[in-house]
Amino acid sequence: TEYLLARTVYTNTTQMSIEKEETLIFEIKRNINQKNQKYTDKILFLDNMHTEQYSLCEVLHMTEAKMIQCAIDEGFAAAAIVDTKQIVFDPSFRPYCEENLCGQYGANYSCPPDCGSPEEMKQRILAHKKALVLQTIWQVADYSDVPAIKHAKKSHNASEIRVVKKMREAGHDGLIVGASGCALCTPCAQTQGLPCNFPDLKYSCMSAYCIFVKKLADKCDMEYDCGDGLLAFFGMYVFD
Repeated sequence: TEYLLARTVYTNTTQMSIEKEETLIFEIKRNINQKNQKYTDKILFLDNMHTEQYSLCEVLHMTEAKMIQCAIDEGFAAAAIVDTKQIVFDPSFRPYCEENLCGQYGANYSCPPDCGSPEEMKQRILAHKKALVLQTIWQVADYSDVPAIKHAKKSHNASEIRVVKKMREAGHDGLIVGASGCALCTPCAQTQGLPCNFPDLKYSCMSAYCIFVKKLADKCDMEYDCGDGLLAFFGMYVFD
């Protein structure tokens, strides 16, 4: 088409020598061939992408089974994936945070009131489609043994962060919900009026989100009350 159009224009508007016309035709054909080569390259690229689509997804994304296995490999007693719309929230839990038994109320970016209202926290969870629910079970002889419980929660959260990092490397961005308020910095930078040092890894606990953990555990077929001398902790990673 380009060749015919160019020839018509030049033939009708000017008298050109045979040699000049042949040169023009050569240039037009070369341009057409270059364009055709570009189209061919694009088609080959798309064909290759189609052929390698499955293998590419395998590399960039974990299956749900792999996510659960990753959690088990990191030492979690149980792991399950649920839709976030199945998670039950109860804003009446917020007053328990306000009692400040943990000492973090108003002193930690991940805890109330700084973390947000119950409704704001709920919407952060619902902004994602899936939740990888994680459970650890600990032998605790005395439930009033604060150091032992803090150690268990810290270990749970450390394992959870390792799982999260692997999921993020596989392309699954999301939000961390810990077994306790964030303890990445002691004290939290909030107490000094400084910005959070780890905004991507900061985590609030289930209570701060007003999640009904017992119902979530039941949904995941996990034990909530494990019996005498045993204590279960829960966290999760919500993602798309």
